[in-house]
Amino acid sequence: MELITLDATALARIAGTVRGAANLIELDFLSGLQRATNWSQTVVSGGNTYLGLGDIISISPMGESEDTKNDKVTISISIVNSAMLAALIGPATEYRGRAVRLYLQLFDDGFQPAGASVLRWAGKMDKVAVVRKRAGLDGTPTGKIELQCSRSGVARMRNDDGLRLTHAQQLQRFPGDNGLEYLDMLVAKPATWLSTKFQKI
Repeated sequence: MELITLDATALARIAGTVRGAANLIELDFLSGLQRATNWSQTVVSGGNTYLGLGDIISISPMGESEDTKNDKVTISISIVNSAMLAALIGPATEYRGRAVRLYLQLFDDGFQPAGASVLRWAGKMDKVAVVRKRAGLDGTPTGKIELQCSRSGVARMRNDDGLRLTHAQQLQRFPGDNGLEYLDMLVAKPATWLSTKFQKI
């Protein structure tokens, strides 16, 4: 996945002394696209409205990298959100294999979006798990739904993980890069390392 690139307004906000950030979430359910954010209030970004759910929704840590790691993300949604609850406990066709997109949105000191949102992660909704917790002191049971998502192209990435890199492949992708020039020789004819004891004989 490519590293995120911010526009001039967002970069200025990053450099400022006061800033905020939130995740914008798009879930493309079969019954229709739903937009939400973990910001405490509804956010309008790029002409789209994201329902502010605050602590009701959370996302597992994400990372930007250029490797072929099969990154997964879990979106946790409180059972008090009836709209998403209905979509996620219904038939698997409502969500399984459908698109999910996660954006980063920066905010200024007036709690308004600063710059355009940036796509951080894109993938497919996979499976759902219901996590229930015991009732608290007030006697009210709590729980959440965990929606597991896999990055787009995960099947191709699994294939890439099993590929043996060669000098020819490296030159094809990066002309002039000879970093793997001696790889075949090192694999086919490994050097014998002598023990310290043998060298003293």
